[in-house]
Amino acid sequence: MKQLLSIKSFIFSVLLILLSFSYSYADDFIYPNSNDFIYPEYEVKFIKDFTCNLENASYESDIKCDDNILIDYVLKFKFDIDSNKNKFYTIFIIKALADELENNTYDMAKNEIAKNFIIQHETSKDYSDSNIWNKFLAWIIMRNSTQAKLNTYFLKRRKTLLNNIIINNHNYSAIASFLLYENEGLWPIKCSEEKIHKSIENYKKIIAINPNSEIAGAASVLILSMYIRYSKEYNKAIQQCKDIITKYKNFYYGTNDLYFDAYIEMIEMYKQQNDKEKIIFFLRKLNKNASDYQRVNNFYLSY
Repeated sequence: MKQLLSIKSFIFSVLLILLSFSYSYADDFIYPNSNDFIYPEYEVKFIKDFTCNLENASYESDIKCDDNILIDYVLKFKFDIDSNKNKFYTIFIIKALADELENNTYDMAKNEIAKNFIIQHETSKDYSDSNIWNKFLAWIIMRNSTQAKLNTYFLKRRKTLLNNIIINNHNYSAIASFLLYENEGLWPIKCSEEKIHKSIENYKKIIAINPNSEIAGAASVLILSMYIRYSKEYNKAIQQCKDIITKYKNFYYGTNDLYFDAYIEMIEMYKQQNDKEKIIFFLRKLNKNASDYQRVNNFYLSY
């Protein structure tokens, strides 16, 4: 009898194990484990050092009540954008610099260093590879002003600057397009079907520039997110996730990785559907080296 119970227990355990993997194979599609992806050591160190130095400059600027310290750090930051124009962490770096300035409010209208740099580079006709980083720096320091009217004014100018980069230097049009459609765009809590469609079409434009690049992969995840968080087109979302996995090798985002972010969207979709089994399945696929892993895991496990 004990032997029979032991056999039944073993069979039941095997069935549970098989069940936990069944979503990988149910439609002949295997979702790879993002834990298998090892983050590139050089890229991780570069991003870590960059983030630390930026935070130190921001802290010093805040302690001394001197905006010029942070502005000076941003303008003197050396980055080989030519060698990294197809890497998604290039966008991560640009956004991080812009966000740091935006979060440490200063009055653009009164800052001479910022004004002079913008005057020199915003409307210049030099869109060469050697000068393009200055164009992106101009966009970065135009991200904030304490005056609301100037915010709207600078928004129009920033969009014009990015559009000019897209027109005049195709090598960097994917980066400029991503910043234009994602950062200068609008992600409201609720939006019309027309706005959802427009956003998806804009992300498709980014992908079309260089379909096999990391930036295209990141834009594909944004489309996945639109299907799940806005339009609630779950069948399209499932197919979009499969397309991402099929088309792109995993890569480092600067914090997480491509598959990690795609799986987060799938977890969110199954949370909306109250499917805890599939939530756990995708949680097990997340890369534990990702900076957001613990937060995401704890949040969805507590659901």
